Amino acid sequence: MTKKQGAFLSSLAGIFVLCTCVSTPVSAPVSADPRPNGGRSETLERQGSGQAERRLIRAEPEQKPGWIDTIPKTGEELFFVGVSRALATAADARNDARENAFIQVMRFYGEFIRSSAVEKTYFTGSSAETIAALINREEEISNFAQAVVSQIGTDSYYTEIYLNGQNREEYVVYALCQIPRKKAEQDIADFAKNTSERYGNLLAAPPTLHSALLVYGDTLAALEQNPLHRAVAYYDSPDGRVNLYEYLSLRLNTLAGSVSFAPLPSASVEKIGTLDTTVTISSPLAAVIGAIDCAVSIYGRNNPAPKVKYTVSADNSFSLKIFSSHLEPGRYTVQLELLFNEINHRVRKNPVGGFSFEVMPVSAAFDFVISGDSTGIGDTEKNALIQGIQQGIQAYGVPVSLKTDAAKQGGAVFTVTLNLRQQAPVPPANRALLVCDAAIAFSRGGAVHESASKRITEIDAAGVVGQVRKFIGENQSFFQNVTNKLSQ
Repeated sequence: MTKKQGAFLSSLAGIFVLCTCVSTPVSAPVSADPRPNGGRSETLERQGSGQAERRLIRAEPEQKPGWIDTIPKTGEELFFVGVSRALATAADARNDARENAFIQVMRFYGEFIRSSAVEKTYFTGSSAETIAALINREEEISNFAQAVVSQIGTDSYYTEIYLNGQNREEYVVYALCQIPRKKAEQDIADFAKNTSERYGNLLAAPPTLHSALLVYGDTLAALEQNPLHRAVAYYDSPDGRVNLYEYLSLRLNTLAGSVSFAPLPSASVEKIGTLDTTVTISSPLAAVIGAIDCAVSIYGRNNPAPKVKYTVSADNSFSLKIFSSHLEPGRYTVQLELLFNEINHRVRKNPVGGFSFEVMPVSAAFDFVISGDSTGIGDTEKNALIQGIQQGIQAYGVPVSLKTDAAKQGGAVFTVTLNLRQQAPVPPANRALLVCDAAIAFSRGGAVHESASKRITEIDAAGVVGQVRKFIGENQSFFQNVTNKLSQ
């Protein structure tokens, strides 16, 4: 690459920072005064404050060309006027004038792309130096820029020779350069088209929403790493041509926002049960969601339970199981969140859903087993023992609802067993005593989970029942162990 081409590449880099995508070529505007800040003529007569004045001694050709003040205009060619600095040799001044003309070409390209862009986007944080590095690294862009340089021809020069304060000659050269108009416009349009097609080929319809998030994210990342491509790449949508980066950013979040959870009704589950439900996800924009993780959180009387992740299956659903043994009776809310931002951090908002459920106390039946001498033990005494169990449940916070009419098969059951017998009179009172081996047990599914027993001796059945009720109602260890069993 020549020095002039390198300078042009660096200049071309700067203008691409201001452009987005190119639409159908249109006639591009050309600045009436191509010289930066009104040209370099201000510096020709005076080098600066305190410097000796220059004196024009001759010009070549003698007659000042009209294109110095009025840039030619034709339908076929684009003309640019480059102006050199005051230099010691005519050759150096000519080269400098051509370099300055390249800058005018660069400004034309930038103005053409800017004026014909679908959307004006300004990229901050991208200097001309960083863009130039991208140009040199990207073979396609480098070849394109060099081809543009090769199209520039110089029609004529006008040279002014000055004598400075040190009595030395200095040369200021004006260069009239031209490039074919159609060729320049077509080159710009082709570059944008080729770049857009390259990225467009990556966006063939993804089979799942999950893969779409990945593909869109990778494409956006690639565009972010190459500001030139981000600037010129476009997408032809049904509504017209749009900037590819902006389209993908919008499409990504539109796709994510289209996903929803099917409504789930409120549910209830016993303390020792399992809530089993199917969570279904759908989107009108994607037939298959794909293997996306969903975070499930439970909020209620307990502190928030740790999040659990489920993965969406091929049928756009997953089976959710909630084990209620570690939850206190009460109402809970389930929050569902599809973790799109773990796949692509550009997703602004994850889809969320949820439902509520209630944990009910365990329904336990009552069973009464009596053997031996049951004289004096009837419904009144049986009810007294039931009250003893109720007392223990309430006193020690056991998550159980005692229902004496509940079925005893397969569920939770409190069983009170009394084995009574008469004991022979014992001196000195010589009164007969009633001995009772009392036991209480808690079983579930036919298996005994907790039990306690005590031998009681009393003079009659009423005394025995009173002691058994006290033994049951105040048996803290028994009821706490029942609670622990129900929470496992």
